[in-house]
Amino acid sequence: MTSAAILAALIAAGGAQPADEPAPPPALDDALSAHSVNRGVEEPGRYGAANLFDGNVRTAYCSAPGGLAQVTVGLSHADEARLAPLTGVRITPSAAFPASRLEGYFYLRTATGFGGGRIDGPIGPSPTTLTLAKDGHQGGSEIMFILRGGGDPRHPGGPLCLAEIVFLSATGTIDLPDLSRAVEADRARDTALARLTADRTAFARAYLTAFSWSLLNPHKEETDWESAGYRFLADGTFEKEIIHILRPERTKGRWSVGKDGKQVLLNGVPVRLAPCGGRGGYLCLAGDQIFPDPAW
Repeated sequence: MTSAAILAALIAAGGAQPADEPAPPPALDDALSAHSVNRGVEEPGRYGAANLFDGNVRTAYCSAPGGLAQVTVGLSHADEARLAPLTGVRITPSAAFPASRLEGYFYLRTATGFGGGRIDGPIGPSPTTLTLAKDGHQGGSEIMFILRGGGDPRHPGGPLCLAEIVFLSATGTIDLPDLSRAVEADRARDTALARLTADRTAFARAYLTAFSWSLLNPHKEETDWESAGYRFLADGTFEKEIIHILRPERTKGRWSVGKDGKQVLLNGVPVRLAPCGGRGGYLCLAGDQIFPDPAW
């Protein structure tokens, strides 16, 4: 089946059964996403982004080899407000495959408009403080960290690792309770997934229900929809929302996992669950067409 045929089948799957109107969205929570080593495949969470903010210098985030070494933190409004006095960050290197440089971009809203700024500096052999250069860059409620080359000739494509990031103000450290909750939620999810890695079918079921999923329309210039979102529920049903130009279209369907744990049926349409080609360390459905939202 061609890529276009798979896309058409996925959009058609479940289209005959309208879903109930969803509940209002919850209050904004902190969220973590990153390209990392083996995330959700062999050792879920061992090198995940949560390790950067867990207060433990013995754990580390490591990027996927050859991939983008980037970590994004989506902030709750409460944590965004707590970062108002931010002056910089303290970083702790990782002993394994250390990165040589860190860039950080803070997109924060303030009472008078947009705030935030940028950090950029070398990662030394011991904890280092990098100072924030405020720039008022527009955006909001997000931080992005990028690791740059480690210079190890044995591993020219990475991975790149960093142990810890701590947010600083003029009077000390800044605690972000909502980010701490996101770290614990990620850890609980990855711990549960790790227990199932020997049972591929059980792992696939848990993996599908652990994330929300997205499908981007590669032909959006020719049609009236741009993207679709999926939620896989433990009862074997899924909810799909197609974002049309004028209105969303919500439908429900049924899903199941094949015996080998590498194939998923969406209303009878078989799709592969396999490592993503362009989103390092994650699993995707139907090539890279449907991907877990933390890999965005």
